[in-house]
Amino acid sequence: MDIPDLLRFVNAQHGTSFELRGYLEGGTRGAWEIAEPNGRRAVLKRGWGEHLGRIRPLLEQLRARGYPAPDIFLGGRTPDGGSYYVQSLVPGSPIDRLTPGLLRQIMALIELQADLHPDTDQDQSNYVRNVVFHGESGWPEALRAHSHATAELLTAIERTTHPFASTQLPVIDAVHGDLGASNVLAHNGQVTAVIDIAQVGRGTRIIDLAILLGQEYEDLDGDLRDDVYARMMDISGRGTTTICVAYQIINLVAYAIAKHPPESLPRYVDRGHHMLHDLKRL
Repeated sequence: MDIPDLLRFVNAQHGTSFELRGYLEGGTRGAWEIAEPNGRRAVLKRGWGEHLGRIRPLLEQLRARGYPAPDIFLGGRTPDGGSYYVQSLVPGSPIDRLTPGLLRQIMALIELQADLHPDTDQDQSNYVRNVVFHGESGWPEALRAHSHATAELLTAIERTTHPFASTQLPVIDAVHGDLGASNVLAHNGQVTAVIDIAQVGRGTRIIDLAILLGQEYEDLDGDLRDDVYARMMDISGRGTTTICVAYQIINLVAYAIAKHPPESLPRYVDRGHHMLHDLKRL
């Protein structure tokens, strides 16, 4: 189902009258701006709509704390087996370079995710542990099989995480699950929204700090990286920090193997080694 057909389906299902305005460029992957004649503007995206009943209560908890997540107000499945959701359109553009000021604003927003005790079965902490220690998702095996360089990185990850194999990750926070800078909107140096939050679940907010660190590593100087590591360790200790950073390294490299040109892979492998070195140094 193409986007015009999907929008017609959404309107028929929900009694809305949205019209297509165009594709949204930037970090909002696969997002289209839509609008109704009364002026209401929104964003249409594929995926996750079948989970709206799980997502919205947790979103409402976060928004009640001042967390700037757009409201996801429509969602469902399509006859061809796909799914969709519609969220409010918010001001700002995806961050293309993470400055110190924007980093600190995002870290402050992550603190709003703390101690929320989300009532959801979407357990991000359990998933992260299973990826790191039990190969869930197939990502570790992808690193082991791809090349000598990626296998060597995986061996270094396994050595680093082995002392923490019995560490249980907290499950009391809300977790975005993909909190890179491209999923944060800003305007004039101020964060305006956190987007692409449809996979929100429970776990430890250290996961989001590790994702932010890994995705934006090259934009951050050494002192800023150390600030993020220090905050993670202050919140939950070396074991949880190590597991979450290891997860993000595996995630980054496996995604690069699958999606990026082969010549870009050494950059991600090198980043992984540097992140492990930072862990050991602190």
